[in-house]
Parts: sequence; structure tokens; C-alpha cells
Amino acid sequence: MLLPNLLFDHRIELKTVSMSAIAGIFVEPILGEGGAHSIPVDVLENLALQAKHCHAPLIFDEIQSGFFRTGRFLASFHTTVHADYYLLGKALGGGVAKVGALLIEECAYQEAFGLIHTSTYAEDDYSSAIALKTLSICQKEKRRICTIGATLKQQLLQLQYRYPDIITAIRGQGLMLAVSFKDYLFSQSYGFQLLARSGYMGYVFSGYLLNNFNIRVATPLSTTTAIRIQPSVYISNSEIETLICALDELCRVLEAEDLYKLIEFSLKKEDRQLRPLQTFHHGDVVIEDDSNVVSKVGFLSHYIDSTSVKIADPSLAILSDRTIEWLLKKIMPISEPLVLSRQIIQNQQGKRIAITFLGLGFTSAMAKHALKEADGTTLRDLCHRGVSILEESYQVSVIGLGQYTSIITNDGRSIPNSRVKLTTGNSFTIHTGIDAVLNEIHNQHSSHQVGLHKMGIIGAGGNISSTYAQICIRYVAELCLLGGNSASSRSKAIRTAIGVAAYTLEYLADGGQPRSPLENTLQATELIKNMKRGKYTAQQLWKQLNNELGEHSPIKIADSLDDIKQCSVVIVATNDDKAFLQPEHFSANTVICDISVPMNCSKALIENNKGIKVIFGGVVQLPAQEKLLLRSIPLASGQSYACIAETILMGFEKDQQSFSFGAIKPEQVEKIGRIGKKHGFLFSQSKVGISF
Repeated sequence: MLLPNLLFDHRIELKTVSMSAIAGIFVEPILGEGGAHSIPVDVLENLALQAKHCHAPLIFDEIQSGFFRTGRFLASFHTTVHADYYLLGKALGGGVAKVGALLIEECAYQEAFGLIHTSTYAEDDYSSAIALKTLSICQKEKRRICTIGATLKQQLLQLQYRYPDIITAIRGQGLMLAVSFKDYLFSQSYGFQLLARSGYMGYVFSGYLLNNFNIRVATPLSTTTAIRIQPSVYISNSEIETLICALDELCRVLEAEDLYKLIEFSLKKEDRQLRPLQTFHHGDVVIEDDSNVVSKVGFLSHYIDSTSVKIADPSLAILSDRTIEWLLKKIMPISEPLVLSRQIIQNQQGKRIAITFLGLGFTSAMAKHALKEADGTTLRDLCHRGVSILEESYQVSVIGLGQYTSIITNDGRSIPNSRVKLTTGNSFTIHTGIDAVLNEIHNQHSSHQVGLHKMGIIGAGGNISSTYAQICIRYVAELCLLGGNSASSRSKAIRTAIGVAAYTLEYLADGGQPRSPLENTLQATELIKNMKRGKYTAQQLWKQLNNELGEHSPIKIADSLDDIKQCSVVIVATNDDKAFLQPEHFSANTVICDISVPMNCSKALIENNKGIKVIFGGVVQLPAQEKLLLRSIPLASGQSYACIAETILMGFEKDQQSFSFGAIKPEQVEKIGRIGKKHGFLFSQSKVGISF
């Protein structure tokens, strides 16, 4: 390196100086925040050689491991490797003063350092006196540290022998020990997996021991699966026995995978001690080999409701729905996306695709509440992290946004810097729903035409409902649209009606042939003739249609469920999280297709004795009959929800754009229907249950 040197005679002299870019090599002989990992002697020896080669000091950070914590004055004294500098602190103050000290090898010490070094807290007689007394005590107790430390470690090793699948390692020396536990990153207990992925598992272990046994331990900052055991030198044999018994009980809970017993201490008093320890043995999620696939796709979902949480983790079944919701809200700040499974799905040509499912820890009710209160930031960020994980860790090319994740992310528009194709899966859901309705009508009324029916749509203000209306208008005699109880819901239903009317009128005015009694009615209006002579806005078309036909218009806005009772076919597509539809809301022999999440049809309606048929139209048959490995999802082997199937189909059709991004057009629905048929994904009659 060239350095300038300004001389007194105003000359500048340049000279070459050799120096190392390495100022020092720092190492902890036993990692404190790393979970009591002892650095191997050969590594320390190599670091010493490198330091000498670089002309840099070797610095041992013994702030946590030093000062007799391991039985020797310094942990590095258990080896033959010596450093140039030693850092000390913490225990030096005897637990009552804050003291730090620097030890320097005499040959490395610079005399000027003692003169120029200063500190705000230097020359503290009080702390120095405490440090000297602490040093004196520890020198007297160093043999006890070795003895009691060896006893403690031996009993911890015996505990590991009893629970080899739970305790993976006992690390450290003397009274600086750590217990490392099994990693639950892929546990099929979603609660265990959440704690592991959030980085808070060790803190929960610490809370369990503190609240249940009054034992205080710490967790390392750099690992979530370990706890540090660093007791006082005066710990007794009986206290060691108490610690081992407490850890044994913790291991029993972990071995049983009983999430309820693990977090019981954090629940409200009335929710504790509801049952003894039970064994669940969830195991790990299935991650199938994704080699030799044509592409990889991913899917985001969340809990439907509290019941689905209990199905996913039966250890929580003892808790009330209210407590489940409270628990999910409580842990939301630390919640992370969960890996549910990765599976291989084949089409009818034998081509394979890998789909990875991620789950998010909130229910439909929580999502709806957050959207209503304009407080969806936390849930939105969680969705974004899910997309990032699928994109970066699983290299997917397509991501399906299931349930409320599409609404929370504004159909994916809020997701930053995503390079993958996104879909809500709504197009194939609409296609299969229409197939379900038409098949059911033909089965029940084989001698009648579908066009004789009056169709109602509940939740008519939504994106899905609007497309349903545009397509179903081709088959029915009348269309009755119900938005909801609020003024905004009604205005959205009117907007849907305006769009449907304009779409159909323009089709007919452009020479399209009527396909249903409803379109025949519109074809016969003066408005169609006028449209051929001039242009109208959608609002103008709606106004003139109602002026001409009045109460005889085949497209009506319903004021309440009473109006829907006149319909013989009803599609339900709302974002309401309640099962509010009852048998009295419908006439006998009505066909109802409910695609809401969760379903809006009550149990009483599903099991009615009025001949009302409730079907879920969003289910398709997988060509190779795979069983989707998703807990709490009531699908038979070989079945998939249509939104998942659309994600898979987009993976097979690698060159295709999203079919369900933003507003959905009938043409998109028809095209994805043809693609589904091409790959062998066909409508499957499914018994009613919870859905995506």
C-alpha cells in the first residue's frame, strides 16, 4: 500500500507499507448465543495459525464462557490454544455490578494503550471490589463447578437416552450447558410447526418450565430449538433432580405432540387443566420428490373456521371455538406460513406436476373482520411472505390464492415484485359450478328444459357472481340478483345487473342468436333495435330496459331472501362466514349450488325434507386419483377443489396467462373448462362439506 508522508521542506514522499486487512480474529471458545456449541480444538488451532500468518491478534470472547463457568478460569484453558486478547464480563460482576475486563498477552501489549484508553465507567472502585470478591469466591468453588457440572450433564445425557427422538444433543461444559430439541419445521401438527418457523419454540419451552415448575432457563438467540442450562454454582442435587423431572415432563409433552399441554400455561385460567396429557403422534408432512415434473406450482390457503383448526390439530379439540379464535389472534404477530405438503399430480397423459401447499394461521372470520375494519396489513404481509416462500424456496411458476388470500391481496395486485403467475382459481370454480347445476337439473328434470327455470344468485355483487350471471343467463328464463342487507351490497348487485344486461344486449345487438327464454325476451325489445342505430352506455341500457319492460324484466334485483324463494335454481357465492341459509328460505325441490367459503347453507338446509338439493359445485376429479394430503379438508381420494385444480392446470399449460386475475370474463371460464377436459380434470359430484 502506498501512503503519503508530508515532509517539513514541503515535499511529499510516498513509501510502501505492508499491512494486513484483517484487524483481528474473534472467536467464542463455547458459543453462548449459538447454543453452547464448543469450537473443536483443530478449528481453534487453525485460527491461531491464520492469525499468526496475517499478523493479526487472535481474540477469544470469553464474556459468557469464561470466569470459571466451565470449571477453568477460561473455557479455552481446556485446550492448548492461547489467544492474544481475552474479553471478560457478565459473571465478573457477581450478578450485581456491570464489569468488563480485557486481558492482553504481555508480548502483544502496547504500553501506550494504558495511557490513552479511557472509559466513562472506568476506575469504578465499587464494581472493581465486587469483581475481586467474585474472583476469590470462584477460585474456591472451581472444583465444585466441575463436579456439579459433570453431575448435571450426566443426568441430561440420561434424559436424552430416554428420549432420543426428542433431545438431539446435550452440549457445553461445566455449568454452561444446552439441551437441543427436535426440529418441528415440517411437523404435521401445525401449531408445533408454527412455533418452529416463528423462531419462538425455545421461548415456549422456557415459558412452560417457568410457569409449570418455577424453573428459569434461557433460549439462545441464534437457534429456536434449544434451551440454555446455566445454573448457579450453588445448585443442589435436589434442584438438579427437580430440573430433570421438569425436562422429563416437557419431553413427554413433545413426544406425545400434545400442543394443548405445551401451551396450556399461556391460556386463560378457565381453559387450563381441561384434560390430562394425550398422545397424538402427528408425524411430519409429506414432501414428495419433485424431480421429473413438467413444472412446479404452489397454493396458499388458511383455516376455514375454528372447527377446521381442531381437525388440523386434534389436541386443541378440547378448546371452545371462541378460545381458538382468541389463540389465533394472540399468536398472529409471530405467525408464519406453514408447509402443508408437496405432492405429485398427474394428468391423463401421464405428465407430472409438483404442487406445494402453504397454510396461513387465520380463519375466514378473522379475514373478514380485518377487511371490514380496513386492518388487513398483518394478514396481507403474511400472504406476501407465503408467496415469497413458494417462489424462492420451492421455485414455483404458478401460485393459487385460495379463499380470502385473493381478497386480502386484491387478487394478487398487492404482492410486490412477484415473477410468478397468480390465480384465484375462480374461473374453473365457476365452470365446475355451472356444470354441477346443469347436471343436477338434467338429472332431476330430464323431461324439462333448463330454460324453464328462474335462477337466483345470492352474493351477486362479487366478481364470481357477476361471471356466473353472465354465463347462466344463456340457460334460464329469469335472473334474480341478491346482494346483501347493506346499501353497498345492494349497489354492487345493481352494478352486476347492469353489467350482465349490457353484456347480453350487446351480444344480441351484434347478431348473436338467443340461447334461452331470457335472451328471447331481450331480443324482442325495442331497445335491441335502437342499439343497432346508436351507442349506449351500460347504465343507459339498464335504465331503458327497465323503462321498457318494468316489472316484466327478466333481470331483477332482489330486496330480500323472500324474492329468492321464487327461484328453482340458486347459486350462493358470498364472503359471509356464517351458515345463515335455512330451509324456510327456499321452495321445495330447489337446486342450490353453494360455493361460498365457508358454506352459507346450514346443516338444517343440507339435511332438509323438502326435496331441496344442496350441492357443492367446486369439486373436480383428479385423473390419477391422488389423495390431497391436506388436513381438515373433507375430500375423498381422487378429488380436488376447482381453485386448486386451476392452479395445477396452469402448471401443465406453461405458456398460458392467468385465467382468474382481476375481472373474469365468460370466455376465460369456457377456455379453462376446455383445458380441464384436455387434461382429464372433470366435474365430480361431492357431498357437501367445508371448501376452499
